[in-house]
Amino acid sequence: MGSMVRSYWRVLIVLVVISSVLMPMLAQSASAGIIFDAGARNIGPGGYYLIKGFKAQQDAGCTFNVTVNHGPGVDVLLMEKTDYEAYRSGGPFSYLSASIINLPENLSKFSFTNLGDLTEGKEYYAVIDNTDQPIGGASPNGQEVSAFFTFGAGNVQVIFPGIDSMLIVVLVVATVAIILVLAFVLMRRKTSKAPIGPPGAYQTLPHYGTRKCPQCGNQAPQDHMFCPNCGWRF
Repeated sequence: MGSMVRSYWRVLIVLVVISSVLMPMLAQSASAGIIFDAGARNIGPGGYYLIKGFKAQQDAGCTFNVTVNHGPGVDVLLMEKTDYEAYRSGGPFSYLSASIINLPENLSKFSFTNLGDLTEGKEYYAVIDNTDQPIGGASPNGQEVSAFFTFGAGNVQVIFPGIDSMLIVVLVVATVAIILVLAFVLMRRKTSKAPIGPPGAYQTLPHYGTRKCPQCGNQAPQDHMFCPNCGWRF
């Protein structure tokens, strides 16, 4: 019984750990708004940092505040999905007017899009850029850049790059289902009984000699306190 209780606790602990990891991701993916304060991010020359990807809902908008702490300067680009994909592949792309172009070192800048400026249902991506793109933007000059930023958005659905939010739901459900099946199998093993066999199929424990019952004359095992025939107490 004690081992069964311990098994229950193990299963419960595993469920709590997995839920604590996956559920916040699931909750964030369906959130109505986000506030993201990442502190400093170091970005190598020719690289970029993806701040957030999100899908606009009705009356969506976003703001970001960026400070270049050290380095040649950066561009902060807000792009639609197709432009973000072109940007990643090195092709021509466009960016929204809320983007910050050529932000130099030791300077802060705040930018925003009003609620309703983003198209409902479209995906948008905000990045800190340390590449030679776009034309007229900041150039890395072979240097690493360190930037502080905060980012906020309202009426949006967060996108995890490469992971669809529906996939997160499927992963959570599948994980819980697998754990429940394993728990059921484990409990069945703990509570299963030995199969019933024909008489004499099991080995009987040896006893140490017999003695005669003075009441009925029946032979009783030496280690018995009562006669199995008449109940006489030895």
